Parts: sequence; C-alpha cells; structure tokens
Amino acid sequence: MISYYLHIQYTKKIDKSRYVSDQSAYDQTLKQIQSVKGGQFIQLSTMQNHMPYTKGTYAQNNYTVSANLSQNSINQIESYTQGIHYSDQALKNFVAKISKMKQHVTIVSYGDHLPGIYSGAAVSGKNTASADAKLHQTDYFIYSNFKTHGVSNTKVVSPNMFTPMLLEQLNEKVSPYYALLTEVQKSVPAAERNKFMGANGRYISKNKLSKRAKKTLSDYKMIQYDITAGKQYTLKHKKFATLP
Repeated sequence: MISYYLHIQYTKKIDKSRYVSDQSAYDQTLKQIQSVKGGQFIQLSTMQNHMPYTKGTYAQNNYTVSANLSQNSINQIESYTQGIHYSDQALKNFVAKISKMKQHVTIVSYGDHLPGIYSGAAVSGKNTASADAKLHQTDYFIYSNFKTHGVSNTKVVSPNMFTPMLLEQLNEKVSPYYALLTEVQKSVPAAERNKFMGANGRYISKNKLSKRAKKTLSDYKMIQYDITAGKQYTLKHKKFATLP
C-alpha cells in the first residue's frame, strides 16, 4: 500500500475566518496540476464557506439580505454571501489560469450543500415544500480547457451523476455500469432518498415518472443492492464497471 501526503504550501485565510481561503486552495491545486506530467485525478474539498457564519468574520460586507427570516438567519446569510463572493472571485481566477494551460484539464465544480442557516416564515408552513426544493439545490459546472463533446439534460442533476456526465462531455467510451448511470441521468434528472426532481427543479412523485424512468431506476436499485448488500454478481463480470 502506498500513501501520499501532500505538503500544503498555501494556507492564507481571509480576515477573521478560521479556514484556509478558496484562493489558497486553488493555488495549491494549480501547483499540484503543474507538478505532474501525466494525467491525474484531484479531489479538492474547500473549507472557506464552512460554518459558523458569524457576523464580523469579514472586514467588509457588501451584501444586505431582506427576507421573511429570523434576524439570526439574516446575519448568518449576509456573512455566508460575502464568503461566497470571495469564492466566486477565486474560482474565476482559477478557471482563467486553467484556460491558458496547454495541458488538458477538466473541472467539475459544485457545492455539496447549502448551510442549515435558514429559519423563519419564508421556509416554513405553507412555504416548506417550495423552500425545501430550492434549499436542496446548489450551483455546479463542468468546464474543459479544450474542445469537448458536450452534455445534455443538465439543468438539474444529482452529484452521483457527475462522473457519467464528465465521461459524456469528454466523449469517452464507458463501461456498462456508467452507461446505466447515463441512462438514469437522462430519465430522472435528480433524485435522493426517494425524492425525484424534474428538469424544472420541482419535485415529482414516483408514480408520475415515465415507464422507461421507472424501469431504469429499478435496474439501478438492483445493481446498488447487489454491490452493497447482495452477492455481488455484477462485480464478477470484470468488464461491467471497468472503463474500456
């Protein structure tokens, strides 16, 4: 077994934030990309916008929130939004530098979840359902610094579909497993914990899914069960999950 520990060189923070800035995280990533001649997979998890979202974390705050929420929520959202602003600037700089590289690089960028700082009438009572759908969505993008095939049906997606989407964008050959995931992504844009979402970002009940979507989901569920809790019949076929 080989372990590789990356020395973190860039560790700057913004104002009173306790976490390493996104700019530092991207600078470290750029250094890692440039340090390897061949291909590599980099999983970067940034921490700048992690909780807590305390008022006064940043020396300046250019955003004012007006909403039917508690004052505590508003204070936190304003601080969080300022952090997101700094993240946007850092990401813009990162993509600009990637775009100038001769080395082929593809970025999948997304927020894993919104923070649990929303409380008040705007997200409760009769507004619960619509707010829940919005609070379960974050921005994402897939960017390549070279010409690619492109991906369709991408307005609303589930994070577990990023890999098949990436393979489709790069026009790569796929295994039967990733072909199945691609079919799931085309049939059911997003899903989690028996919740299904259409391309418009609204929840839809399972019984309103198309016959094809239900069949695809059933196949996917069976494969998941077999791999995680069954007898792993699918894994006995080495080509099932192995990329060509």
